[in-house]
Amino acid sequence: MTDNQNNDAKRGQLQRLFDRLSLAWRLMVDRRVNVVHKLIPPLALLYILSPVDIAPEIIFGPLGLIDDVGVAIFALEFFIQMAPNTVVKEHLRDLQGHFISQHEDENVVEGEYVVRD
Repeated sequence: MTDNQNNDAKRGQLQRLFDRLSLAWRLMVDRRVNVVHKLIPPLALLYILSPVDIAPEIIFGPLGLIDDVGVAIFALEFFIQMAPNTVVKEHLRDLQGHFISQHEDENVVEGEYVVRD
């Protein structure tokens, strides 16, 4: 894999993470999502910030962060999965439309055409 492909892959992963975080935020403020399900992200954050840890960084060094990252990713995905599917799809459509409108190609020329026989 070239450096360019590697950078594109990293950017893609970061973009996907940002997209999932944006979706989770929208779901957190949406009244149609169950309040009990909205406890998932704060509880995961509480675990990450708490001194109680499955694999403490003091003992395992940088590898001790793996459980924290795993909990964060699991909680994020679990929260999104627990939200009503129709609400998730609605927010995904809105986010996709927002992304497209913000990143429209400046070289695009809009117009009309007529087919003549």
